Amino acid sequence: MFSRRIDGSPREVLKQTVECIVQREDGKKKEELWCGMGSGTVQVLEAQSGRCEVQIAAHKQTVTCMLLHNDLLWTGSFDRIVRIIDCRTRKIVGTLKGHKDAITCLSKLDDNRIGSASLDGEIILWSVSSRKRINQEYVLHSPVSGRALPIYSFKLIGGRLWCGTGNSIAILHGETLALLHRLPSGGGGASRSASRAVSTSAGDLLAQQGQQQQQ
Repeated sequence: MFSRRIDGSPREVLKQTVECIVQREDGKKKEELWCGMGSGTVQVLEAQSGRCEVQIAAHKQTVTCMLLHNDLLWTGSFDRIVRIIDCRTRKIVGTLKGHKDAITCLSKLDDNRIGSASLDGEIILWSVSSRKRINQEYVLHSPVSGRALPIYSFKLIGGRLWCGTGNSIAILHGETLALLHRLPSGGGGASRSASRAVSTSAGDLLAQQGQQQQQ
């Protein structure tokens, strides 16, 4: 049921698209909506009223993904940079560089590892504690053509990293990132569905079923 409409870009000169949203509860039990914008900013809205509390100039290009971990908001962007924002102070406390193409997704692998992936198939693992890269350069390639596969979404399930690549789902070892399996889609519109399924609850079910079949 539709409840109400909230303007996600009240402080933008020109209206921008809301690309991603993270819900957070502050110390006073007040719910906030952290919105990644097409302009590259992050808007913090008071969920009840929709009032914009602060606008953070996080990126120079579109914010494509966000991840909340230990009250730190990790953001990725078309500008190839990962930012870390302290949700309490609302200040940028980290800038992580290393990607050569647009960042498409972020995923928590464990309490001290967060991964980011980009359109050129590169996966970078970051240490939460040191905020430094902890893996060697890794790019996901097709075992058939040898070409790099763009990664649109990924999630760690059962020790394996499930990656939506547009026309298939690639399953990687959660520690070494070695390619274990590749599940092709039916083509056409199904390819887009396959790439996005990993980041949804339906993707969780698909992953669990596939994992059972491969055991």
